[in-house]
Amino acid sequence: MLPRKNRLNLRQHPDFFNQASRYYAHLFTVFYRFSDQLNEAEQVEENLDKNLDKNLVAAVVVPKKAVKLATKRNRLRRVLSGALLELINSDSFTDLKKLKTNKLEMAVVGKKELEQADYAQILTELQQFFDKIIKS
Repeated sequence: MLPRKNRLNLRQHPDFFNQASRYYAHLFTVFYRFSDQLNEAEQVEENLDKNLDKNLVAAVVVPKKAVKLATKRNRLRRVLSGALLELINSDSFTDLKKLKTNKLEMAVVGKKELEQADYAQILTELQQFFDKIIKS
C-alpha cells in the first residue's frame, strides 16, 4: 500500500480523468498530469515537514469490469501499489524529481490482462512509463 502522503484521492479531483494525459500499456492505462498547485491542507503539511517526498501522488484502480472477484481485484491493487512503491524508491524516480519540479499526479487503471501478469512484467511496464516521462 502506498503511504498516505503518496495517495491520490480521486473523489477530491472529479475532473482528473478529463484533464490528464494517457499512457496506454498492455496491462494497464496510466492517467497522469503535472500540477503546480497545492491545496491548503498540503501547504500546511509541507510547512510542518519539508523532508517528505510528495512529488508523486497515485491512485490504483482495478475495475470490476476487468476482474470480477473482489479478492482478486484487491490483490492486484496491492501488487500494483507495491510495484509503484518500489519504483518511487528507485533511481528512476529520483531522475524524474530532478527533471520536473512540479508534482506528478497519476492513476493506474488495470486491464483484464493484469490478472495473468507476473510482478516482473508489471515493473517493466511501469518503468517504461517513467522512462517516457523522463524523456519528454
